[in-house]
Amino acid sequence: MKQYDKVMIVDDDEINNFICSKLIKEAALSNQVVSFTQAQKALEYLKGQLEMGHELPAVIFLDISMPIMDGWDFLKEYAQLNEQKTKNTRLFMLSSSVHEEDIRKAESFKQVEKYLTKPMTFNTILQIFK
Repeated sequence: MKQYDKVMIVDDDEINNFICSKLIKEAALSNQVVSFTQAQKALEYLKGQLEMGHELPAVIFLDISMPIMDGWDFLKEYAQLNEQKTKNTRLFMLSSSVHEEDIRKAESFKQVEKYLTKPMTFNTILQIFK
């Protein structure tokens, strides 16, 4: 399995972020995991990375349901970032929602590679990154 320089988790559930971070490191997907409990802070981080000329995280796991700015709003703003800079980032929706409407909506964003349901497991990571 390929190891990525940096992985980002955007979810308002700190426990989920902790578990995902541990699983990512155990699967040797990445040693560097940054997590945010607010989508707006995650976007600010990404914009700051671009302004400084740094690479964006290679993988982003994004929740849908978050206060203030949800995953859909994040995706709309993320789509406005420089496409040349975001094209190598793999973005996955990671949500507890199993509603077909949410899955279809996520798939309507070209930036979303796949819709995953929580909880993330070691096997999930292996399946999508092997």
